[in-house]
Amino acid sequence: MAILDSDHNDAIATLIQNPGDAGQAQRVFDLARQDPEGAHHARERVMPAPAALPLDLVTQAFRRHNLSMPYTPEVVAQPASLAELVATMQTAATSWQPMKAIGDGYGFANTGSTKGYLFPLVSKLTRVLPFAAGELKAGVDADHLLRFEGGASIDVVTQALWARGKAVLNQPGYERLTYVGTMSSGGHGSGTWCGPLSDHAVALHFVTLDAQGQVTQFQVEKPPGISDPGPFKAQHPGVELIQNDDKLFDACTVAMGCLGIIYSATIKVRDKYNISEQRTKLRWSEIKARLPTLLGEQGPGKRLHSIEVWINPYLIDGEAWGVLGERTETNAAPHGERALVIEYGGPEFLYRLIAWWVQHFPKAVPGLINAALSATQSGVVVMEAPKGLNFGATNLAPVTAASCGVPTDGIADVVDQLLSWFQQRADQTESYITSPLGLRFVHSATALMSPSFGRDTCMIEAPVLLGTPRARETLDAYHDFLAPFGGRPHWGQVNDMPPDRLGQLYPRLQDFLDCFQALNPKGFFDNDFTEQLHLRRR
Repeated sequence: MAILDSDHNDAIATLIQNPGDAGQAQRVFDLARQDPEGAHHARERVMPAPAALPLDLVTQAFRRHNLSMPYTPEVVAQPASLAELVATMQTAATSWQPMKAIGDGYGFANTGSTKGYLFPLVSKLTRVLPFAAGELKAGVDADHLLRFEGGASIDVVTQALWARGKAVLNQPGYERLTYVGTMSSGGHGSGTWCGPLSDHAVALHFVTLDAQGQVTQFQVEKPPGISDPGPFKAQHPGVELIQNDDKLFDACTVAMGCLGIIYSATIKVRDKYNISEQRTKLRWSEIKARLPTLLGEQGPGKRLHSIEVWINPYLIDGEAWGVLGERTETNAAPHGERALVIEYGGPEFLYRLIAWWVQHFPKAVPGLINAALSATQSGVVVMEAPKGLNFGATNLAPVTAASCGVPTDGIADVVDQLLSWFQQRADQTESYITSPLGLRFVHSATALMSPSFGRDTCMIEAPVLLGTPRARETLDAYHDFLAPFGGRPHWGQVNDMPPDRLGQLYPRLQDFLDCFQALNPKGFFDNDFTEQLHLRRR
């Protein structure tokens, strides 16, 4: 049956009269999904759509994807080889210019900002690198290792591995992120059995600057090391090999670009596998009751590979609702299809829909989030692991995001209190987040500055559509709320953490600072982020 203008007009008018009606919100959502253009025109007839401006930001001088800076870098450098990287860094140092490497600018934080030389490594340093004959120690399983340049994206890594019958141990939910950039900011996948990307690294080739401003290179390896020192020296003249320094290795794997530039990384990999996924909408109370069992069922040889939980932060008819995603490893051939909103996204229609309502009638947002959650449900779908561990087309939604890691122990109580806080904030100030909260579970990490250092962690992600009123204020308050629970903000996402909180959250901060002073003695890798946390002043 054709959808008429009057259908949209009536649905919008009815929801305006009663914005808390979840059933009517579902009707508005369904009509918009079936006829996005007609829905958009109907809303325009009521009130103009809000401008698609960056979230709570004044105009920035420089922007690359999500990376925004209030100044333009002196140089945007794109070296195509290690030799060019070394030479360009030396040029920058000779003129006393600060420098910073990024992946492709998909992070939301200020870790990638610089007034000097910006190195978007994804431009040209994206190759998978071979091991030379005899370079690895006897007994090291080269078939389950992969070395690649610092700008290689998750997609480049997973495609290279799949062609060899291999896969990463785990991965984040967006294939265009660089592996090294994600690892360096504490990025992760999901699974109580598996640490974040930093725990998968076994060797990192760094390029940095000494106290005289001269470029130096070293490869730090997880003790006892994978390289045979003699052949390594012959193959990599001028690169110091460090294989017996746990503290240095654990500082370098999550360093936010503060210790130098990672030219290449070597990671552990595994044999390839497929993922069976099912998404089910449930009350949060039902998910919470099952959570201890679900967390214990994850890992090799167990029922589950991992779970993800997405929760509407606002009550619907007095209930909190979420979608439970269960993933299982399988040898079955790929079949089935994820829900349309996941497979093909429609983030454009979702963005336009929710952005209009939050600007003009924000009390309708809870019902619209509820409708969007319902649309992500699916029966059993089997996919190759790189696709199954990816979030899907929802990655294309124009959002900013904060994420905070809290101990997995007691997580149900923390989520209960957080949901109450979001609801109270909405009731009192009409300040909303405009996407579901995401829960992903990560095994404890050894990296000194990882959000999951020393404890099994639930990363709670709060995405917000660009243009949402008071969004940055809400995300900052969200971090403040979780701080007493040991909340550690994700370094690659919105992060306003004050410097006095850092030592409380990271028990081996001084060990990291020792490495910071040793590898960045003249501050060439300092920036707004290091200043925010007073790393140079401690």
